[in-house]
Amino acid sequence: MKKKLSVSSQPERPRLVKPGNITLTAKMKKELETLKNRKIDLSDKESLEITAWGKAVVGKFYRPMKSLYHEPINRYNWLMKYI
Repeated sequence: MKKKLSVSSQPERPRLVKPGNITLTAKMKKELETLKNRKIDLSDKESLEITAWGKAVVGKFYRPMKSLYHEPINRYNWLMKYI
């Protein structure tokens, strides 16, 4: 049986790149070195601190995870109401 050819082009196989196959130019090495030595500022000065907690609600978006243990018990209790 002959393999069916699709109408669209076949996906290209991913190429595996080995560490020995990568060559870095002097420009690339210099750029990597500057990125490595760059100082990163992690302070977030633009964010505002929340000071008005008057309307805050605890657990407003909390939804407990469903438990596989409790689900059969709930179904049993529901069934017992109608028997």
